[in-house]
Amino acid sequence: TAYEILTCDWSSDVCSSDLDPEVLRKALTVNSDDRVLSITSAGDLSIGLLLEDPRHVISVDLNPLQNHLLELKLACFKALELALR
Repeated sequence: TAYEILTCDWSSDVCSSDLDPEVLRKALTVNSDDRVLSITSAGDLSIGLLLEDPRHVISVDLNPLQNHLLELKLACFKALELALR
């Protein structure tokens, strides 16, 4: 799955921290042909969407620190995966 992490200057009425990643995944019924846009927040929504193995996930946030946190979490997952091999 390809993914992008972007910092955007926009505002939203949706508070992404109120969304449950599991509920979102079930509601969207993401499949392998989908391109998905997600608010980064702390990265949990984007990571949850990656579990569905879509073609592409684009994660955006106004706060670049949220994007850095997501990058850190993804790096940890990759390091853990390598350590478990």
